[in-house]
Amino acid sequence: MNIAKYEWASLISRMSAFAPIDKATVINNMCSLSNQSANWNTKGEFVSYVSFFHETVHFYQDLLTGVGHNDYLVYKELFPQVFIWFKEMNKITNIVPYNLSHPLYKTDEHFKFCCDNYLQNLKRAINNFVFEKTKYLTRQERIFNLKNHFNLVFPNKQITDEEIESYLIEYLFESEAACTVQREIFNIFDKGCSPERANIAKSNDYLYLSSKMDKLYNASFSHVVNSVQESMKNVLTKKDIFDTSIFMYLFLVDIASAYPPSEILNSPRFLKSEFDPGVKYVRLLRALDKCTKEDGENIANAIRNNDPYTAEEILLRNCETDYPHSTNIYLKWMTIFENLAEEDDSEIIQLRIKASKIRSKMNHIGFYGKTVAGAIGDNIDIPLTFITKNDGLFTYSFSGHQLVDNYLSRLFIDISNWNSELELFNYFANTGTFSCILSENKYCSIASSSCLKIQNFNKLPNDIRCITKSKLSSFIL
Repeated sequence: MNIAKYEWASLISRMSAFAPIDKATVINNMCSLSNQSANWNTKGEFVSYVSFFHETVHFYQDLLTGVGHNDYLVYKELFPQVFIWFKEMNKITNIVPYNLSHPLYKTDEHFKFCCDNYLQNLKRAINNFVFEKTKYLTRQERIFNLKNHFNLVFPNKQITDEEIESYLIEYLFESEAACTVQREIFNIFDKGCSPERANIAKSNDYLYLSSKMDKLYNASFSHVVNSVQESMKNVLTKKDIFDTSIFMYLFLVDIASAYPPSEILNSPRFLKSEFDPGVKYVRLLRALDKCTKEDGENIANAIRNNDPYTAEEILLRNCETDYPHSTNIYLKWMTIFENLAEEDDSEIIQLRIKASKIRSKMNHIGFYGKTVAGAIGDNIDIPLTFITKNDGLFTYSFSGHQLVDNYLSRLFIDISNWNSELELFNYFANTGTFSCILSENKYCSIASSSCLKIQNFNKLPNDIRCITKSKLSSFIL
């Protein structure tokens, strides 16, 4: 049972209705993470702490990487297109167009043509996603696509589907989240916590030790452990090798997820496949293996001395692909969002400007693990937004070390509206069921329980205050 779940692109972590997590627990966990202290007294509290932390890392992966920036822009471009495609389908019959089980699909050639055309356009557009392909393509389709990337980049390398699977973006990100949580819990042990709390954590180490998780969540990390062990076994102790491996792994995945904007992606200097995070990760891992002893030690020293810029410079010098430095990639993203902000006053765009500016300075929040403690330590005002069953939607940020409630702020409202649009997109492109997040906010005065599962938009509240109905009325209802 998932206690918490982060929905990619949403900027919201959702706490399960069955979880012992409420608004007070979220606040408590945020404060504990900010000062790296243990706050659990029972197994249930420890499970909620780890789950909360893990999903928070996914939030940072979305907001602080080129992968998240790319997928956000793809959604923004796709929204109007999907609505136009649906409008065309709606002229024929009032159904969700991907529903190929509809009787007309077998009997009406024009209907079949329109359906197929819609799906082809949609699939073509969805291929521009990086992480969000996980939502719209099957696992086998994703493995097939990644294998094609590998065949283009490594034509002489034989690679199995099982190996390929460990380099899928979702497994890299899950492994990064697991390693970040593991590292922070080890930090708590090092700082000192009560024997009772330490015993609770150690008795449930399957929740945070990557070695005890599914091998696909651990495979890419084990490659780094092997590489570090081979190159530094005569230099570092066994504990130092493991600590360095975690740092190195977070470092590699973070660089691999610095996905570039189209200006770099479509440059004749590169194959687009080179920037798939799984392919880039393998390129970086091979560069690490190729380093001289001196370069390897200099990278490790730079990582230990909080100098990721130099570490990346040395690593990229040993790479077969002339990748741009991630600081340059995030400067490009910052310029893109600043230009967007001239026409769109969304607070989400402002948040992404802030995030790309942070990364262009090689701030350690990305490099050392995407954590609340990292954000606090650098005085970064990045709000975290959550939904719980009883408290609805709420958002908090740290201003310095002070926790600030952002309820009903412009960002809160923009995130709510953005998620409403995401739900609409998923309805048209994927699920056929719409769940209105505005009804979970606790401030929509006309919301009812039926708003949480709508399969026919005629069931929306018949009220001019319904924001969703107003968005759709011009071309759907």
